Amino acid sequence: MSKMTIIEYLIKRINDLGIQEVFGVPGDYNFHILEAIERHPDTKWVGCCNELNSGYAADGYARIKGFGAIVTTYGVGELSAINAVAGSFAESVPVVKIVGMPKKRAIDKGQIIHHCLADRDYNTFYEIYSKVTAHSVVISKENAQEEIEQALSVLYNERKPVYIGLYDDYCCEPINITTDIFEPKKSDPKQLNAASDHIMSILNDSQNTVILSDFPILRYGLQNKLQTLADKSGFAVATMAMGKSSVDESSPNFVGVYCGDLVSEKIAERVESSECVLGFGIFMTDFNSGGYTSKLNFEKVIDIQPHHVKINNTLYDNVTMEDILDTLIEKVKQSEPKNEKISYGYISQEASDEVLSQDYIYSTIQDFISSSDIYLPETGLTSFGSVPIKLPHNAKYCTQVLWGSIGWGTPATFGASMADKTKRVIMVTGEGSHQMTAQEVSSMLRYGVNPIIIVINNDGYTIERLLCTNPMDEFNDVAQWDYTNFAESFKGNLLTIKAHTKNDLLNALNSARRSEKLVYIEAFTPMMDAPEFAKKLSEKVSPSQSQVL
Repeated sequence: MSKMTIIEYLIKRINDLGIQEVFGVPGDYNFHILEAIERHPDTKWVGCCNELNSGYAADGYARIKGFGAIVTTYGVGELSAINAVAGSFAESVPVVKIVGMPKKRAIDKGQIIHHCLADRDYNTFYEIYSKVTAHSVVISKENAQEEIEQALSVLYNERKPVYIGLYDDYCCEPINITTDIFEPKKSDPKQLNAASDHIMSILNDSQNTVILSDFPILRYGLQNKLQTLADKSGFAVATMAMGKSSVDESSPNFVGVYCGDLVSEKIAERVESSECVLGFGIFMTDFNSGGYTSKLNFEKVIDIQPHHVKINNTLYDNVTMEDILDTLIEKVKQSEPKNEKISYGYISQEASDEVLSQDYIYSTIQDFISSSDIYLPETGLTSFGSVPIKLPHNAKYCTQVLWGSIGWGTPATFGASMADKTKRVIMVTGEGSHQMTAQEVSSMLRYGVNPIIIVINNDGYTIERLLCTNPMDEFNDVAQWDYTNFAESFKGNLLTIKAHTKNDLLNALNSARRSEKLVYIEAFTPMMDAPEFAKKLSEKVSPSQSQVL
């Protein structure tokens, strides 16, 4: 291998993982990093409006592409981005957080340098990030390759963010390269055989098995293998809210999204009454469990997690989800789907001159989404309204359910649009969330992506109005913007439309599908109007519900 510098090696290795765009904001401690990204023939620097948005964009990119990366400068830049990286950590989104640090020789002299806390402790931010990443390291000259490979090994195997700090004066140092690079984690053969035999003994005795899938299937890119297992076995299939789109929702054995009994009591009954639940990555959060309305009996659950399998009190460690899927696909019998049809999805509604409602918006979006789309609802009300949407074959879906950081959706849409230009992103957001990060629309225009953005203007934070004691409290109000005029101020390849009625929205979406421009739709609904699922969930997770807390 030809001679390389430390930073050139790092950029090569993240590109080997499929990262072609790196998001961030320039700063004087990261110039060498950005120059190396620009020099590499297969990577591109993507500048965002601020570091927080960069982190959200990298998160959205990783959810579609598999892995993402963000570069910031030291201190001010990395603290601005930490909320986004924490969200990636909470939801197991593999993002490489790279920070350009001051020169090592200046730190060794104890100099007080800009962007620091004036206390001469230059490890503070590294230590903070160690709490929200699966691995954190500041690269040394002597062991640079080993340290980079160790960090990327954790990123790859754990599907969690990692933090890599680079001293400014170390970036261009030559790296001592060996042939050693990390290898994907493999199953222990004995544990794998024992686990698969145990699982098959249960499946062979069960007359009523349901597959229940959650977000690790998405993070490890195992959707096709899970679908193959579902198709061959004929088992009924449901997903958790965080795992939505991990199976084909148009397939005959798809039951629906299981979220306790809030989406559908019939879906809940179908899952909870089964003799065996073949669970892939089940993660019981407050929202994922439907405000803890889930009555799933884990004694009936074969709990398959990314690196272990648990069946009642028996733990099979060092067993990967992918290897278990491969084994089950080989061993299960070919069977026809036996799933009785359960009504799932919004019922289509006729357009009219009536004012828009939330239910009409989501039923219309359900009919509008195509197999060539990525549907990305903002966290909060729009995310809850989107859970009952039935997706067409091959459509992708991503949202931030657990971390729930409002403002995530707009820059995540930018990242997702950059990740897969063969698909079009459809993003729906409330105007309160949108105001936090709306400037990233300018980056979309700058880099030539063309999502369809639907901003629901319902006069404030409606999800918070549903959750708090007094919905009319002033803290739930937001500034009144003219959103289409705001978007037009960026003067790019843009189509803006206002929608007040059902007919308006239908016409707007028809125009959007015909346009190759970035389409920005402002849709108006009454203040307290909300999707039925969001109303039910807010009743369960509201702070006033003492039994939940």
